[in-house]
Amino acid sequence: MHVHACARGFKDFSPLKLGERFRQEETMGSKENRVEQRLIDGVKALGGRTFKFVSPGLAGVPDRIVILPGGNVHFVELKAPGGKPSELQLRRIAQLRRLDVTALVLTGTDEVEHYLDNLRELMNE
Repeated sequence: MHVHACARGFKDFSPLKLGERFRQEETMGSKENRVEQRLIDGVKALGGRTFKFVSPGLAGVPDRIVILPGGNVHFVELKAPGGKPSELQLRRIAQLRRLDVTALVLTGTDEVEHYLDNLRELMNE
């Protein structure tokens, strides 16, 4: 495995620190994956679909597009418990909201459950 680093940041790439960082990212990644899977399963149970949102050349877009029966579309950024969106992610969400699109950040499965509860209420009105 080759690690490329610029000269000023080279000290951060010691094998020990790299291993620590990869373990931390893997742990955060697996927690975020659980959050993401809960959203996918919950939206599917409501008759909707979620799609992974990747926009080449435009960083910071939300993780998921949620499409619900009746044509409701939401953009959702998901974070593991304790995670926070980056400034760029917050700017992208603000851009979407200025277009009158529902765009939000959900942190942890508790917030996903609250979101799904709200969707159930809205769909039953």
